[in-house]
Amino acid sequence: MAMAARNESFLLRKYLYFLLTLLVPAGLLLAAGQERVEKSFPATPNCRIRISNPSGGNIVVRGWDKSQVHAVCVTNSPKVEIDTEPMPVKSDAESLEFVTHVLDQQLTPQEKTTSYELDVPKDSSLVISSPQGTISVEHVSGDDWIESVNGAISVSDGAGLIQVRSLNGNINLVRPAGHVEATSIMGNLTITGSESQKINAQTGSGKIVFDGDFLPIGDYILKTYAGEISVVCPVSDSFSLEAHSVRGKMDNQFKLKDRPHIPYDGLHGASAFGSNNRGQASVTIKSYTGTIHVRPRP
Repeated sequence: MAMAARNESFLLRKYLYFLLTLLVPAGLLLAAGQERVEKSFPATPNCRIRISNPSGGNIVVRGWDKSQVHAVCVTNSPKVEIDTEPMPVKSDAESLEFVTHVLDQQLTPQEKTTSYELDVPKDSSLVISSPQGTISVEHVSGDDWIESVNGAISVSDGAGLIQVRSLNGNINLVRPAGHVEATSIMGNLTITGSESQKINAQTGSGKIVFDGDFLPIGDYILKTYAGEISVVCPVSDSFSLEAHSVRGKMDNQFKLKDRPHIPYDGLHGASAFGSNNRGQASVTIKSYTGTIHVRPRP
């Protein structure tokens, strides 16, 4: 009888847990010590949003068609608070600030972290600062200023000024259409599907990958000290190329006019200068020790 009772109790607990997973949306089953805060704010279409998360944590921001900011924040300790400050307070917010405050510095690094998930008007502008944890921004067409130390940064379908900086984290930009300023010390920079007319991407020891279009009258600067640089673009693009690696190699597969690929001795490195088609866009690629690849898209 006792064995049957224990079996019935186990099955009952399992059934109740199954019901709970059906009734509670995914992601809301919190670990011990976690607290979930959900808030919505009416906002102007071009609201300015700032997230200051000094102890780190994952941040996701998505643009949508509503004139509203919807935020879900999860803290890992009751001794961590989130302040929200809309301005103005009694009408649609023109600016909105989220700030994480740690009330007890004796907490573990994990307990101090806070995650944010925001849906914002798609024309919003963003200022995000978080030392660690991933930062992902999707379909936000206003200006973005994003800073991290160790976290990876991803921005998809950004149309405004995109300024991203990271010390160790990788930076991934997908289909950027606005002016891009991307800087990392040790992380890799990847730019795919680019429709931007101005890109300045620099890293110290990381790699740079560019796969996109060089638009007429565009200005593109790609620089790394120790990493490789790989550039792929359509053969129909019109650009003027100045590429140089001091101690690395040059792999240029375009048939440039004016001054084609000129190999230098080991003292001066390898370079490629010249224009493709009418040479309208300006493309500057430099590495100190890394190989530079410039290839037409198949």
